Amino acid sequence: MQKKKLLGILAVLMVFALALTGCGQQSGEQNAGATGSESQNGTTAVDGGKNEGEVTAEPEGPDVGQVDNRKPVQDTDGNYIYTITVDNVQTEVKTCINVWDYITDDTPYDHVDYKQMLADLGWEAMPAGYGAAKFTRNDGSYTLIGGTRTGDEYDLSSGESRLYDQGVTCYESNNESVKFSSLTVSACSVSSDPYLIGKSDTYVSFEQIVAYAYLLDYYRNNVNPAFETGTGSVCVP
Repeated sequence: MQKKKLLGILAVLMVFALALTGCGQQSGEQNAGATGSESQNGTTAVDGGKNEGEVTAEPEGPDVGQVDNRKPVQDTDGNYIYTITVDNVQTEVKTCINVWDYITDDTPYDHVDYKQMLADLGWEAMPAGYGAAKFTRNDGSYTLIGGTRTGDEYDLSSGESRLYDQGVTCYESNNESVKFSSLTVSACSVSSDPYLIGKSDTYVSFEQIVAYAYLLDYYRNNVNPAFETGTGSVCVP
């Protein structure tokens, strides 16, 4: 009888041992699966807090919130975003076109095609000036954009910084001024960053190119001054 009791006790102990072994394997398999999944997602640290499968890359391009004028991003409406300096203030300007589509690499200076830019935005090219354009609305009102330069000198290598002005005037159909007589966008100095207008020897800064594209876009639907200033003129360095 004692022998049978001993055998019975041993049998029970073996059953418990097998049960414990099975739970351990199942629990281990579950834990291994979870750890593998998290490691693939790069969310679980191993080896003392280091995840060997996780690679941290340095961000490329400008910091978040900054604008790279060489690679302008688009907003939800498809407008390209640029940052330029207007009256010594950093200003975010949006246009419906990418100005780099109109800039051609050349030697010694790159060229910007104002005529193609204005044509693509529905303006009529005017014979006078550089980038001179006219936009007529359905009600007969229209806007004129013209350009003037301060001299005929052309010697960028000497550091000469000729001013170039882009003027805007809005008219009603009877040729009376609408809202304002003129808005002038002047380049303070373009010697350090020159772009020639077409095949001419008149040059503008990159910021003036952006401002010109903005004016072409803005005045298709507006007659109010694009920039609110007390003098009616703004300066882009």
